Amino acid sequence: MNATEYQTRINELFDRWKKAQGYTDENFTVDGVAPENWDKWNHSKPKILFLLKENWGDFEPQDGFTIKGDFEGHFFTWNIARWRHLIQTLFSDFSADVQPDDFHAKFPIVVEDCALVEAKKINEAQGTSSNIQIYEYVVKDKAYLKEQLDLLDPQIILCCYTENAYRQRLRLNDHYPELIKKSNCGCYKDGNRLVIDFYHPSVREGHTRSVELFEILKFMIKEGRVFEHFDWGKKPD
Repeated sequence: MNATEYQTRINELFDRWKKAQGYTDENFTVDGVAPENWDKWNHSKPKILFLLKENWGDFEPQDGFTIKGDFEGHFFTWNIARWRHLIQTLFSDFSADVQPDDFHAKFPIVVEDCALVEAKKINEAQGTSSNIQIYEYVVKDKAYLKEQLDLLDPQIILCCYTENAYRQRLRLNDHYPELIKKSNCGCYKDGNRLVIDFYHPSVREGHTRSVELFEILKFMIKEGRVFEHFDWGKKPD
């Protein structure tokens, strides 16, 4: 699928979605991948989709983002940039000694090769929502969310406090084996898709906690040798 085909299909999906569920252009969150970024997404290795909870403010997740400024006040973008950097680096070189701030050499960094998808599509400008509320929206929008995920066809879905909703409503297969667990997080095999049960990137406990989360994710990828379980994954040396 090229960028033009993707734009046609995603616009048609969003139009059907809004009409069927009573959303409007004003309150519907446009997310996923922008058509102009489709080639970057399609050639990213691996293709990483962050399944988030809900949008907040005027940010349009479809457009990607730029990480700038210091960590304090920019938790969301810094953590996503770190997790993306970790996954892509280890996929390219499993033996790499990757560190949380390696990407600072390229700072500021524009992230346009990942997909950001909100489980709750209606933007109510809420700072937080309960997992129960998010789950209710996933139940309501299940068919459309699954269609969006199928259209994007990610190799990795990093669930940011959304794994239960994914597991119950959005997964590809009934067979959903656990590959590794660590500190309330886990990696699962959903067909040919790696699903990571993880924290939300907006975690606000500070830089030290952000580094701890980076290390948890690195531990699971390396100790679980998770890429080996998928035909798109490279075999470590």
